[in-house]
Amino acid sequence: MATDLAGACAELAGLCPHLADALQRDNGGEGGTRTWHGILVVNADVLHAIVTLGREIPAAAAQAAADLGEKPPARTGARLRQFPRYAERLTLLGRPDTITGAVHRWLALTKRALGLRRPDTTLPHPCPWADTAPENHPGREALVLVGAEGFLRPERGGGLRVEWVAAGRIYCPACGASWSQAEWPLLERILDMATA
Repeated sequence: MATDLAGACAELAGLCPHLADALQRDNGGEGGTRTWHGILVVNADVLHAIVTLGREIPAAAAQAAADLGEKPPARTGARLRQFPRYAERLTLLGRPDTITGAVHRWLALTKRALGLRRPDTTLPHPCPWADTAPENHPGREALVLVGAEGFLRPERGGGLRVEWVAAGRIYCPACGASWSQAEWPLLERILDMATA
């Protein structure tokens, strides 16, 4: 898990500098909305990401460092590099790890703002476990197909290119059940039996 968190932190650190460049561009983020901010027209998704990251990353680093009796790093890149160590140490001390979920949420927010995360698709099927565990499915939530993600890769000769990767995962937002692409035939049979 620490490696996954370290990778997410490294990716987020690599994407953060691109937010400032994207602020005045409408690059097809999830909402793609533009709004007046002072005298500039800005991409509202990018502005939201900048404000959220600027507020939440320092607060999370300060809280984790305080819990561990340390001084938090002053810069965003250094904070992100420390998060995997903070999460591991907090877990070893028996404290809740709030860092891992936050980093993945920040990464998704940043990717959506930069147009590197395609929206999830709600499928026309309820979770197959809704009838067997109704307490976890109050509204018979529909299954969700996770959208594709873009990753920045270096180009030969300089520059960056986007490599799109399909997530290949369907999940239930209510109970957390999840099916990888290899399990989709099984899920299809389960759904067929539930409707029969």
